[in-house]
Amino acid sequence: MFASRTKKVVIIEDVQVTIQKLSARSLDNASEARQIAVGKVTRQLGSEIMRTLRELPDRVPEKEPTAEEKQKARFTSYDRDYVLTAGIASWTATHPDGLPLSLTDGIPDLEESAATMLFESILELSLPNAEVVGKD
Repeated sequence: MFASRTKKVVIIEDVQVTIQKLSARSLDNASEARQIAVGKVTRQLGSEIMRTLRELPDRVPEKEPTAEEKQKARFTSYDRDYVLTAGIASWTATHPDGLPLSLTDGIPDLEESAATMLFESILELSLPNAEVVGKD
C-alpha cells in the first residue's frame, strides 16, 4: 500500500545504494517534469522545424522490439533527475576524506552509467510489469 516501504539495495562499485519504490504521486511528478522538459525543447526548436520533422517520410520499418527494449522504452516518460532524487533513499558513498557524501551533493555528480543503472532500477521497482498489465 505504501510505496516507500518497498526498498532494494543496489551495489555500484563499492557503494551500497538503497532505492525505494516511487509513490503514484512521485511517478506523476516525474512524468510531468519530463513533459515540461520535452515542451521546452519543442519551443526552442520552433514550429517550423517541428512541422518539417513531422512531414519527413517514415523510416524503414524496424524489427519488433525485444521485451527488454519495450521495458526500457517505458522509462522515457520519466525525468531522470526527479526519479533519482525521489528514489534513492540512502547510500554508503563518502567523500575522499571518508566523511559521508549527502544525496544532495552526490546525485548531481553521478557518472552516466551509475545514473542510468539507478534510474532503471528505481523504475523497475516502481512500475508494474508491462506483461502483467497487458494480460487483463
